[in-house]
Amino acid sequence: MKNLDLFLLNRIFACVLLGFLWSCKSEKTPKITVTEAIDVTVLDPHSYANFGEIQTKHLSLELDINFKNKTIYGIARHEVINRNARKAIFDINGPLIQKVTTGPKGKEVEVDFVIGKMDKDSILGQPLVVTVTPQTTLINIYYQTTTRSAALEWVNSNANPFLYSQGQAILTRTWIPVQDAPANRITYDAQLHVPKGLLVHDFAIVTGKQIGRAHV
Repeated sequence: MKNLDLFLLNRIFACVLLGFLWSCKSEKTPKITVTEAIDVTVLDPHSYANFGEIQTKHLSLELDINFKNKTIYGIARHEVINRNARKAIFDINGPLIQKVTTGPKGKEVEVDFVIGKMDKDSILGQPLVVTVTPQTTLINIYYQTTTRSAALEWVNSNANPFLYSQGQAILTRTWIPVQDAPANRITYDAQLHVPKGLLVHDFAIVTGKQIGRAHV
């Protein structure tokens, strides 16, 4: 009887052991996503941008400023230097991305993009990873600002509304999708559409042209 009990006990132990080994074998190592593989320490500890592979050299902004809902609707057109890259990474921390295209106006082609997870401290924001080809030289990001766009200060007044922006230290990414690293120096131009009666001031040459009911 004792031998039978010992035999049964050994059989049970062997079954439990085999089940454990099988479950360990069947567990697969989770795949690392595109955004999880991004290392923020490679070029700049405060930026996700891969400007060693592809970098903005000129930025053209088209901005429609809506004071009623305190939102900027924008297009950020990045002219890039492409070193055989297949993805372009931009920094964002607040903007809502609507779509991304490549190519010049009139010949734009919509492309895929992925937005990574927010960093644990919510300081760096998120990487915007855009699919490109080695031939891509123009990337157009359609977006709108949100209440998380910390660089923008909307001021209410009895006379006229007022808006100013402050991009330091790394707040530009909260209202414009950019490769937000000081090592990546760029030039830019901007077209800003505001309601009639309001004036735009910028740290650049202002044309002061009036188009319809908007000032640019």
